[in-house]
Amino acid sequence: PNPQLWMSGELKMNAQTFIVLTREETEAVIAHELAHIILGHIPKGPNEEPDMAEEKEADKFAVRYVGRPALIGAIEKLSRNEEELRVRLKAIGS
Repeated sequence: PNPQLWMSGELKMNAQTFIVLTREETEAVIAHELAHIILGHIPKGPNEEPDMAEEKEADKFAVRYVGRPALIGAIEKLSRNEEELRVRLKAIGS
């Protein structure tokens, strides 16, 4: 089986994702996605561009609960492009 989980409509996590991420990075992604819900962000469709202000806000929220290295690792592995990577890493102080 290849289970798939859509979180906030923007990140598709499947069995391959869990192979790529460490346990700590997976926890960081979950914390980031829960932050979107807690912060009241509007879910995006799978083909919509992410709102970078919301992404940075969710990253800052998540890093309070997971280690910065875990979130950095997840962002590096899952970012859609170099600009997103740069902006998000800068926002969390990397």
